Amino acid sequence: MSTWESFRATGLASVESSVSVIAILGFGYYCRTKNIVTDSGEAFVSKLSTHIFLPCLLITEMGPHMTIESITQYWPLLLAPMLVLMLTYFIGNNIGHKLLGFPKYITAGVMFNNTTSLPLLMLKALGTTGALDVLIPEGGKLEDVVKKASAYVLLVSIVHTIARFSLGPIIMGQKEEKFEGETTPLLGGTAGRLEQNVETFYERHISKYINAAVIGGLIAIFIGIIPPLKWFIFDFTPMKASLTQAVTDLGELYPALQLFVLGAKLTAKPSVPVKPSYMVFIFCTRFILVPIIAISSVFYLRQANENVWTRDPILDFILMMTPAGPPAITLAAVAELGGVGEDELASIAQMLLWSYAITPFIAPTVAVAIQVVKGEYGL
Repeated sequence: MSTWESFRATGLASVESSVSVIAILGFGYYCRTKNIVTDSGEAFVSKLSTHIFLPCLLITEMGPHMTIESITQYWPLLLAPMLVLMLTYFIGNNIGHKLLGFPKYITAGVMFNNTTSLPLLMLKALGTTGALDVLIPEGGKLEDVVKKASAYVLLVSIVHTIARFSLGPIIMGQKEEKFEGETTPLLGGTAGRLEQNVETFYERHISKYINAAVIGGLIAIFIGIIPPLKWFIFDFTPMKASLTQAVTDLGELYPALQLFVLGAKLTAKPSVPVKPSYMVFIFCTRFILVPIIAISSVFYLRQANENVWTRDPILDFILMMTPAGPPAITLAAVAELGGVGEDELASIAQMLLWSYAITPFIAPTVAVAIQVVKGEYGL
């Protein structure tokens, strides 16, 4: 498989993803202009999505892949996203927001990229076209490679999901601390003071990180790291076919509904529209700078010590690929959890629309990553 064929396969997968996202946004926009969707209906669906459907999605997507083994054996897939998040936060907040005066949602757009649906779609396309054939070990099968790569992507997405919904509302919005003065403890004496101190600590330092999505993620982690519970929820047939399936069905409603509502918000004209400079900043960071740093870092560390982590070409490829790409479509949900206004939500919808229009430019990153890994392992 040549570099050009890898580039073409990745480009086509990116176009498919972009068209899918933009089409659903378009349906939402059309329905809002025809008053098929009203303001109250839009608000109701949006709240239902972020408080019910999204937590269900996180439980069923994260739970099956969060295990103690995955944490210990594939630690780079958990550590690398943390480092990328810190780097992109520094770029977005210090350069974008403080130096250039960009709005806070641009910081979030730079920081939280699409680490789930887009990479999974590209893996499927790359496998179909044969672009991943060069990464198949001797005696291996393409199906096993794609399955392993998909599992790695989901591990990366776990870190992003937790960070996005715990830190994102604070970065993007006006979620202020609600602690006011003293509260009257239910108990007297030492026990009462302890109760008050615990409540004060929670209000000041913990509550601002807690929301429906974070609770869903924590439930998924709790289920995943306890093998008997994980088996009961995801493998025990009566449970899997009933309650687990119901939660799965509810979770699957989230992606399309969230995009549909975002499309409806495009009818609103924000007071400060998304400027071309905002999109240039996102593009240069997430499609050029961060991919260069990711690919170079993995290559250098592997050259310096080939056993720095588990030798696996698919693992290296995912570490290089996942830092690239457009903002996550769940940023609108993050913004709502952060309490941002309708005006800013309309701006975020515009940002996502333009971001997915330029998504095919991720193709060079994926093509280069395949060739670098191929050279590293002599495949």
